[in-house]
Amino acid sequence: MSRVVFKNKNTNREFCFENGICLVEDKKFAKELVKPNYKNAESPVVIKSLGDLSVADVIQLKINLKNTGCFFTNFRKDQLTEEKRQRLLKELGSLKSEEETTVTNQTKKGIKIVKILEKYAPIYVVFNNFDTTKITLNYFNMQELSIPVLVLPQHKKIVLNLKPKHIFKKPSTQKEKIKREKPVYAPIELFCMDYFFIFLFSLLGALASVTAIFEIMNKQGIGVFLIILAIAFIVTEAIAMTLTIYNKGKVKNPYLRYYLSIFIVTGVVIGIVAGYFISKSLLKTEIEDFNYSKVILISTLISSISLLSSIGTSIFINKLIIKIRERKGNQ
Repeated sequence: MSRVVFKNKNTNREFCFENGICLVEDKKFAKELVKPNYKNAESPVVIKSLGDLSVADVIQLKINLKNTGCFFTNFRKDQLTEEKRQRLLKELGSLKSEEETTVTNQTKKGIKIVKILEKYAPIYVVFNNFDTTKITLNYFNMQELSIPVLVLPQHKKIVLNLKPKHIFKKPSTQKEKIKREKPVYAPIELFCMDYFFIFLFSLLGALASVTAIFEIMNKQGIGVFLIILAIAFIVTEAIAMTLTIYNKGKVKNPYLRYYLSIFIVTGVVIGIVAGYFISKSLLKTEIEDFNYSKVILISTLISSISLLSSIGTSIFINKLIIKIRERKGNQ
């Protein structure tokens, strides 16, 4: 196939792509290309060059490229037999390796993936470079292709340009020079959903701490349950911190843990304020002249120390996660 033509039945707009690397500029159309088939049943997009074949009626395979993105390769149902599919998966599986994720390594691997897919004559291939390692189009343009490879636009994110300083040991002698490659860290996103969950669990942890201490001082048995609830939120927040700071055991950016402390502190403040008003307005107390200041003081100290400690405990939790994964891998 020399080219593939898509058509949106609702708007009658057409998208034509020749063999080779093609940049998809329309963001709405790009979203349709990466939807799984089972979510594409109602899609208005059809492949006009194949007799208005629905994009939901093709066989779609997803190939992940570590810390880079993924390829979606699409075949006609009558063109990809189970035998061919198994051969294709076996060839792609041979590319797996434990080498360091760099632009050079992932670029080479990306080209190999495209060349393997090309042998099986898919209708088209979609490349979504959504992760931290960015591959430029120039690398792919060096390869002549007999299939259209549709490259989706990269999502622009607002990031903090924090560059950690790296301190290396001095050489043992003046003549000896040790060359070490500086690690490349991902930029810090200004905001994402992971940050929101850290804020939310901090808020709930602080809120549960205030109400728990209030009920204990009020000599109510429910205080024990609220303590358990507070501990659950604190532990969950620590795990969320770990999963946000680390990617497969490696730190994303050394400064990220300190940036996340802003969301923890904000959550703690809002949680304590909310807990104070709930305790004073909604929860009953039989004690005359109840000391609310003492409740706030104790809960502030406990929730602040326990939640902010996740900045450090995330290091140990990450090591624990790595050990668990290693044990599972050896089984």
